[in-house]
Amino acid sequence: MTYRDAETNIVYPLVTNTLDLPARTSADLYKERWQIELFFKWIKQNLKVKSILGTSMNAVKAQFWIILCAYLPSAVVSKVPVENQRVVTTYIIDIAAELVRARRFYKLFDPPKQENATQNGQLCLL
Repeated sequence: MTYRDAETNIVYPLVTNTLDLPARTSADLYKERWQIELFFKWIKQNLKVKSILGTSMNAVKAQFWIILCAYLPSAVVSKVPVENQRVVTTYIIDIAAELVRARRFYKLFDPPKQENATQNGQLCLL
């Protein structure tokens, strides 16, 4: 089976065991598969992941989300001016700590309750 790319006019030989699919469909599936491979290559190179530990769909998704949750705050901090990085890092750590406590994320931004508005003369954030 062969496939001719309309843009480059190059003929690609396809080796496949799904002979009931048209060559164009097989080529499109391979192209999509290649995009997935490039995505995992990017994860391994940029997020410093040596290997994906799980083999089930759930395990791969879980590890992917954990990786992103670890990577995104560092990406945010790297874009902040150096003089503000400590403040942003502290804020990100506070958010992560609250998420670990399984509190509702939106509650972080609620104004303090009136009876606990001050403590030792200072306003209470939470």
